[in-house]
Amino acid sequence: VVAPHALASLGMDGRSGLLAGWIFGLISLYDGASIASVVPLDAWGQTVLRRVTRAAWIISALLIALHVVMWSSSYSLSLLPTILGLPFLAIPRLRQELNVWLVVVGTLTVTLFVAPSVFWITAILASGALCLRVVAPKRSPVAIYPTPQDSRHAPYRTNGPTRNERENGPISVIMPELTEGERLRCWSGALFSLYLGLWTMSWNHGVVAHHLLVIDVAFTLVAGIAAWRSRARVTFLVPLAATYIHLIAQERLIPFPTSEASLGEAAIAFGFALLGGALLVSYKLRSFEITRP
Repeated sequence: VVAPHALASLGMDGRSGLLAGWIFGLISLYDGASIASVVPLDAWGQTVLRRVTRAAWIISALLIALHVVMWSSSYSLSLLPTILGLPFLAIPRLRQELNVWLVVVGTLTVTLFVAPSVFWITAILASGALCLRVVAPKRSPVAIYPTPQDSRHAPYRTNGPTRNERENGPISVIMPELTEGERLRCWSGALFSLYLGLWTMSWNHGVVAHHLLVIDVAFTLVAGIAAWRSRARVTFLVPLAATYIHLIAQERLIPFPTSEASLGEAAIAFGFALLGGALLVSYKLRSFEITRP
């Protein structure tokens, strides 16, 4: 009911972004084990339940595709933001944090060169995917198998369970959880991606859009409060510092050196800045002790 009115009142990029967010949100809700029986089922009952669940999801997907086709014929829509945002669906399911950031940075980089006009949509989708990784992770459980007594004497190392382990089954199944540091980094990445999306909303290509005071102030306040509450200053303040460095360079608040004398002065100032940073790090690490073997 709301979607037709919203699509009619937005421009092409806005409609495409709304469609991409709608599809991304619906696909993120997919969970093969979300339908369960309240009563015990035998083997045939479990088979029927799996088939019914699969049929329900297939029908839902067909209805979503029908809506997309209908809206595409009625309004001027682009499916490019939706296609570019598909890799973000894997973020809540990835186990390695490095793969998460490779997907985020790689997708945003490809969008920046392929379709800069929809970069803001992709950045907002990346922010949503990182939030889902923290609040609704969908990583597969890890099976823990017993360690054989003679495993240390085995001539070869294997990554998977042995034949006896497969026959006896795992002793436990655990759901991997995010560490506190990874959780904070995901929140920081989500905040910075949202900032990028809001900042580049009116940017199509060419010269990067100028900073908006309202967005910069809001981003500064949120990042500062998050760094103060979580005590993860580097996690939140590094993206904030990068933002202000770009602002200084874009607005030319600090004049760039143009002569040999100014280059020498800049080098001296940079050296003193490095010295001050090294002294600050040494002061922060004064309480750490080096344990010698």
